[in-house]
Amino acid sequence: MKFVVLTDTHFVARGRRIFGLDPADRLAAAIARINRDHPDLAFVIVTGDLAHWGEDAAYEHLADALARLNAPTILMMGNHDRRDTFARYFPGAARDADGFVQSVQVFDAATIVTLDTLNEAAPNHEGLLCERRLAFLEHALMSAPTNRPLLLFQHHPPFDTGLRYMDTIRLANPDAEWAVIARTRRPDYLFMGHLHRPIAGLWNGIPFHISARSRTRSRSTLRPRATSPARMRCRTIRMSR
Repeated sequence: MKFVVLTDTHFVARGRRIFGLDPADRLAAAIARINRDHPDLAFVIVTGDLAHWGEDAAYEHLADALARLNAPTILMMGNHDRRDTFARYFPGAARDADGFVQSVQVFDAATIVTLDTLNEAAPNHEGLLCERRLAFLEHALMSAPTNRPLLLFQHHPPFDTGLRYMDTIRLANPDAEWAVIARTRRPDYLFMGHLHRPIAGLWNGIPFHISARSRTRSRSTLRPRATSPARMRCRTIRMSR
């Protein structure tokens, strides 16, 4: 199975720019490359922060842009998003019974579990898995087929990386997420966004990859030492069944 991960598109209204760049131009270039070079994709997944300010005009613009993508799309929530506004322009996006934008999708080669870590009540941009979302995760991990890999996708990392500011707005309750995983099933791979930088490694023995954002580059300020169970290293992902 082959898929493409995009993240942090940070779309704005048509004709607007952010930090001197037009997110639509960058996504259009990515879509053209995907359509040209990868016609056999199972899906393209965008792991949150779809719109920078979460406004109607941005989601309308994004919907028009993604309509040019040949592959199926899976869209997720990030800290900049707004669920109800998003739903007006993506009514077909998978939502659970509680209205969170998260799902379980079973493919021949793997099970894809997406989590909604958006906390619209947060005074900052940190993520959260409330009791209902933790229950969703527990059911997903327990009910997924055991004869194929399970890939978990979420916007906010549940660990520190040494990036000073970003570590203050990671997932607010990582221990609660880990408790669910520890008593059910470990995902075979964890994919995230949010940090705008490519990082790979292990979290409690689970290999992970954080994708670089598609909009702009960011300056990195690292702490001398990150107190985290995550170990950073490079990995190559191969999957077949």
